[in-house]
Amino acid sequence: MDVTPQGTPQGTKKGMSKGCIIGIAVASVVILAILIGGYWIWSNKETILKQSAIYTINAVKNGLVEKPVDGVDTEQFSAVADAFVERLDKEEALDPEKIQTLALSIQGAAQNMEEPSAEIINDLMRGMIVYYPDLAEQFPDIVIPDDSISDDTGAGDSGTEEVGSDASDSETTNPDAYGADESADDY
Repeated sequence: MDVTPQGTPQGTKKGMSKGCIIGIAVASVVILAILIGGYWIWSNKETILKQSAIYTINAVKNGLVEKPVDGVDTEQFSAVADAFVERLDKEEALDPEKIQTLALSIQGAAQNMEEPSAEIINDLMRGMIVYYPDLAEQFPDIVIPDDSISDDTGAGDSGTEEVGSDASDSETTNPDAYGADESADDY
């Protein structure tokens, strides 16, 4: 009499187990989803960047209304922010060089939204005006204190900067705009 338990295989198994096949299928789906998500983010990066900038600028504007900051003209900031947001929302393609300066200003404002300082807010307003220089013409009485974090306009030591002036054109000619304290001959 042959005594072999029912249901045990007679010989060696060939191929992968069902659990291994299911694991490979799930891993493949996850990797495919990550690739598709990465491609979607890459292809929509300008839209994501614009919406992030608009959200942050509006959050700072609303924060200033609720809790004004000394040294910042809330009405002036709101007017510039509204004009900037309106233009940015309509723009098809972002200027990659200018968006870097603006992104740094927005990042500074976003990191300090709990306790914003006049320097951070003025730097954000300067970033908006550097991105759209004609905002200075639209708001000719804007004066941004020169103590902002990033001095991308090459302003002098006067303590304030007239935004409507040609100070932004001195960016490439003023070595101090890049933080150079000494001449190139000293190196």
